[in-house]
Amino acid sequence: MSTAIDRVEGQIEARMVQLIDKEVKSGSDFKEIDLLTRSLVQMSRKRRYDGGGNEADLNPNLDKRNAGPKKKPTRNDFSPEQKDQLLEAFRDSLFDYQKVWYRNGHERTRMILKSRQIGATWYFAREALADAMETGRNQIFLSASKAQAHVFKQYIVQFAQDAAGISLSGDPIILPNGAHLYFLGTNSRTAQGYHGNFYFDEFFWTHNFQELNKVASGMALHEKWRKTYFSTPSSTTHQAYPFWTGELFNKGRSKADQYKIDVTHAKLMNGFTGQDPTPVLDHADIMESLECWLNGRWYEPPVSWQGLAKSFNSSVHHSSAIHFKANILTSTFVPHKCLSRDAFKRFTLDFLTFGNAYLEKRASRTGQILQLKHSLAKYMRRGTDLDNYFFVSGWQQEHEFAKGAVFHLMDPDVNQEVYGLPQYLSALQSAWLNESATLFRRKYYKNGSHAGFILYMTDAAQDIKDVDKLRNALKDSKGPGNFRNVFMYAPGGKKDGIQILPVSEVAAKDEFFNIKGVTRDDLLAAHRVPPQLMGIMPSNAGGFGAVEPAAKVFARNELVPLQSHFLMINEWLGEEIVKFNDYTLENMEGKAA
Repeated sequence: MSTAIDRVEGQIEARMVQLIDKEVKSGSDFKEIDLLTRSLVQMSRKRRYDGGGNEADLNPNLDKRNAGPKKKPTRNDFSPEQKDQLLEAFRDSLFDYQKVWYRNGHERTRMILKSRQIGATWYFAREALADAMETGRNQIFLSASKAQAHVFKQYIVQFAQDAAGISLSGDPIILPNGAHLYFLGTNSRTAQGYHGNFYFDEFFWTHNFQELNKVASGMALHEKWRKTYFSTPSSTTHQAYPFWTGELFNKGRSKADQYKIDVTHAKLMNGFTGQDPTPVLDHADIMESLECWLNGRWYEPPVSWQGLAKSFNSSVHHSSAIHFKANILTSTFVPHKCLSRDAFKRFTLDFLTFGNAYLEKRASRTGQILQLKHSLAKYMRRGTDLDNYFFVSGWQQEHEFAKGAVFHLMDPDVNQEVYGLPQYLSALQSAWLNESATLFRRKYYKNGSHAGFILYMTDAAQDIKDVDKLRNALKDSKGPGNFRNVFMYAPGGKKDGIQILPVSEVAAKDEFFNIKGVTRDDLLAAHRVPPQLMGIMPSNAGGFGAVEPAAKVFARNELVPLQSHFLMINEWLGEEIVKFNDYTLENMEGKAA
């Protein structure tokens, strides 16, 4: 006895034979044939399923669903809820003295001399994990041996599992947000090429501490990294002792630049924070550290490019002199289809500010130059083989240029050959002093010290209410732009019973104008720009002299050498793209060779 499917299949087959036999088929005939064919296929699948098959017989896509490679779960992954749970558990677990360490976690350098078995390793392992999860910063642990460093790892893995059910593994431990947790022994040859916050465990018991500390300090060279040293005491003859007392810091410095640290128990028992730190660039030894540290992929600059960028606007005479040169060079530059005037202006400004400037060559598939694109010198880094360049604008934000695609114009330095340095470095102290004088003067006026006074009254008043009214009148006069004054009532006084005593005499109390004048001269001498070309008004009757002769000397001695230096771009490209017009002032000419 035939089934329903058998009967339907027979009808479909008969109809298909009828349609196929037609010599001339219409479009609707072809559509019907297609529909009938698909119906037969479905019925065939149903027969296989009824005969002991599976669901894939009815729907072949089920087999395809599991055919592709399976996605591996993200290693060391954690959810936002797990992160919050772990951070809360970390903060709730601290003892009072550990809370003091935590509150000072923002300090660039922490040094802790501690007792044994007080949970320092336990605490700093948790602090580092919490910071890595919150900020994505690397964490580096240095211990006397690799095995000792793995004590940190054990604490971290256990804490993550107990507090939030997070499973961590790997060496280094790599979190999904990019943070790497490294566990290193104190071998200066192998503990290189890392960067991040570092924790130096038992540094007072480390062999050859000073050599290792040079490597360790390089790991946290940037401002965003922190350095933490903690140890039990060992001996005053250990290499770490002069580091602890500040003797190593003061070595070779003049007395004025030295910083004395009181390391007595009475001073340090409750913790001690040093005085306001002196910025790296605001110290006389900036010229003593001109070496390029290799982080494993590229060389770090010999001085802080960020510091030079901040110093750019520290003094009007500093930034104005740089802009003056850049404007003249740009005005004489002849634009090219591959190098626009705007790109050249930015390139010039970088060179005059940092002593380095970069152009990226963008070429067609045939090798023809399409464009020379300026890259910000502040973020450019030079690779280990000196032909590779990186653009590093922040943490995990780096781009490696193709080899040979970057032109690097540099002002040579006598200490190293990796980066150039600007010629005005010797005048930076004057720029900062100029800025300090201006800020001091501004605060001086803002708080009213230049015009405040003491109203001194000794005559006995007939009515104390009159005295109170006078006191309240002075008190209520305070407000934006008003001066802070003092009222004193001393009944029973004698002659000169009421006096007005100025708080300060401006002309006698500070050397503001002298400081501004001396620092201005230093900066203009460093930039070699005549003051009359900068629009500076002379302070004496003789003046600065005529503008035109000064402009001629400036063009020949400063502008022409700079233009010649910029022509090195043509030598690198093998064709003339950079050229300059004559710099003219009436009948005066200045031209690059």
